[in-house]
Formats: sequence, structure tokens, C-alpha cells
Amino acid sequence: MDTIVLDNNNNINNNINYSSDGINNKIPKCLTHNKQFKFICYKCNELLCSKCNNLHIQLKGTGHNCQHIDDISSNLSSHFKEGGSGDGVVATTSDNIKKRVDSLWQNINHSSNSLSNLEEKENEIAKYYEELHEYLRIKECYLKKPIVAEKESVFKHIKDSLVELQSESIDYSHSSEYTFNSVVSVGENVYVFGGGKDTVNQSKYFRYSTKKRSMVVGDFKSDINGVACGRSISVCYDGKNHVYLINGHEFSTDKYHQRIDRFNLANMSFEKFFDFPESEENHNHIFSFFYKDILYTISDQIYTFQAESRLLSHLSIRDIKDICTACTDGVGNLFILMKNPYNVRGFCRLNIDTNRIEKLQLPNDIRFGDSMLYHEGVIYLIGGKDRKNYTYSVEKKEWSRFFKNDTSKRRLCGSAIVNIN
Repeated sequence: MDTIVLDNNNNINNNINYSSDGINNKIPKCLTHNKQFKFICYKCNELLCSKCNNLHIQLKGTGHNCQHIDDISSNLSSHFKEGGSGDGVVATTSDNIKKRVDSLWQNINHSSNSLSNLEEKENEIAKYYEELHEYLRIKECYLKKPIVAEKESVFKHIKDSLVELQSESIDYSHSSEYTFNSVVSVGENVYVFGGGKDTVNQSKYFRYSTKKRSMVVGDFKSDINGVACGRSISVCYDGKNHVYLINGHEFSTDKYHQRIDRFNLANMSFEKFFDFPESEENHNHIFSFFYKDILYTISDQIYTFQAESRLLSHLSIRDIKDICTACTDGVGNLFILMKNPYNVRGFCRLNIDTNRIEKLQLPNDIRFGDSMLYHEGVIYLIGGKDRKNYTYSVEKKEWSRFFKNDTSKRRLCGSAIVNIN
């Protein structure tokens, strides 16, 4: 392989190695087979050695006319012999033609070899500067990496500050009264649908981000569109893509909605889904939840609703009535408080799979809260400063007070269990 040598002025010195024939004429050889060029393909305008010629015909086909240099010279000589006027003239002409053909052939060989060497040097220069460019690109990325990271950090800080600034200007005066069954936790967000005493609150929903410890900008007090709004709307999450809204009461008309609608968490839209028969349901639903892909919702009885088939039925459970509040452990047990604390089943556990009811301890002095939650073996009964706050250990079957210094009124207010990292 030829090498590229740069002089002091960065000019290229061409060091070309030639082989010599018997009469010391410098004739270049085929670089692949180290044989002299003897053939020419007129169709491809390529010079070929004997081995190249065989391979060329195999690859290109017999349609490529490859001629030996001696055949070219012989054909020209024959041509002049046929048209010549005398043997001496023909011999001289033929000899001159052969010399001229040999000269042209050598010139073509030299030019072809020079072209190959120049292309090789050109490729080496291109490769050198390509490698240099790649090195500079990597070096550039290395030097810019900490700057880009710092820019992203500054941009995030600006964005968070703008969000916080915007959230500070939002009116958070949303009444939580009549939301005891209207609060649901989905991931890092808590949703509240309707509630309050005025029609403005009852036609809105909002989302609270537990990760950012603030209302999610753009969602606070968004409209409930396309479905009935109101207060005391029982809501539950299906564990997939929807929050279901069951019944609810419209304060302005004193009307109970008889419906099951749903809210799409992906596109934040509401959808009418199912209507209760008019003779079937005209109450608030105290508590709703999903278990084994079936929606359970509680009013004066316990309904089951299969969302895929939209089939409504109810559980045949006796001795459970006047339900005040309820919660579930997520594995088939429903804990129910009934309004009359002296009822023999004032507090009980209902296993949904077996329909078995177990009476649980209920102190006579306990006052009922409106929101009850289950979390890791403990039931939380939220009553605020007026009705007090209690916990119940499922394992020990014992009640106890907590948050004794609560100063907030929590009557008819909702609550949710959230994980804050």
C-alpha cells in the first residue's frame, strides 16, 4: 500500500512503486494479483490482468467485450495489410501501429495506476480527518455534558417555581362538606368529585398531588361535564383507567341521581354509563369499591355491578340495615358500622365470598364518624373535634382514640389514605 507523506509545507509527496519489464520500461501491475495489465473491457473502460479478466467475465457475463492488447495490435495490422499497396509499406505501417498501440497501452496503464494511487491517498486523508472529527465531537460532548445537566436543573427549577407561583394565585376555597364518600386516591393523586352546599362546588371536581403537596394546576375546580353532578357522590377506582361515580344528590332540586357514570383518568373526561331502574334506587350510596373486577356499592342494600356486561344485582344479606359508613380491606372483607349503636350487629365484618357475618366489638360511648378507612390492619374512623377520631385494630379487636387535639369539624367530610415518599 502507498503511504501519504506530508512535507514541511503540508504538500503530498507521491511515492509510487512501479515494476519493470524485460526492457526496463516502467509498467504498473494489477494491485490485486501483481500481474501486468493485458486486457481492456470496452464496456466498463477497465484495465484487467489475466486473472481479473476471467473473474470479470464470470461476474459481468460474456456480453462484456474484453480484448487482449496483442489482439488489438494484430487486428489493426491485419486491417492495414488488407488495404495496403505494397509489402514494404504494410510492414512499416504495421510496425508503427504496434509501437503506437504499445505506447498508448503503457500510457493507459500508468494513468490508471496513478488514478488508483490518488484515490487511495484521497481515502486515507478522508479517513484521517473523519477520525479527527469524531474525536473532536466526543471531546465536545464530554465538555458540554456538565453544562447541559446544569441547564436542565436550572430549567426545572424555573418551571417548578412558575408552577408554585401559579398555584399560589388559585382560589382553594372548596367546601369538603358532603364529600364523605366522594374522595378517592389514585397513585400519587387524590380526586374529589362535587360536594359542598352551593351548586358551584357541586359541579366541579379537583385533583390534589401528594407528591407536590399542592393542587395540580389546571385541574382544580374543573367542570364535571356530560354527567350529573351534585354532592355525596359515591366514587371508587377500578384499579385500571376509570373512577366510577354512583348516584349523588342534587341540592337545588332535592333529587337523587340514579346512575353509575365514570371518569376516564387518561383523558380527564366523563362518560354516562348506566342508569338504575327508577323503582330500584333513590338514596345516597354510602360506600363503593371494586373486588375481583366487580363493583360493590352500598345504600340500603349491597349492589353488585359487572362493568363489562353492565349487569346489576344485589347480595342477599339479612340483618344489615341503617348503614352509617363502611370500608374494605381489599381481600373480600367489608367492615360496616350501623347507625344504632345498640343494634346487635352495630359493627360487623361481612365476608363477600362466603356471605358470613361476624359481630365485632363496639363501645357504647363511641360516636359515629362519616368517613371510615382501612390501612394495614387498622380501621380509621374520622369524626373530627365533634365526633372524635378512633382506630380499630382488626387483629386485637380493640378501639382506641387518636388525634385527640383535632380542632377541625369533619362532619360529612371525605378522607383518603395516601403514600407520601
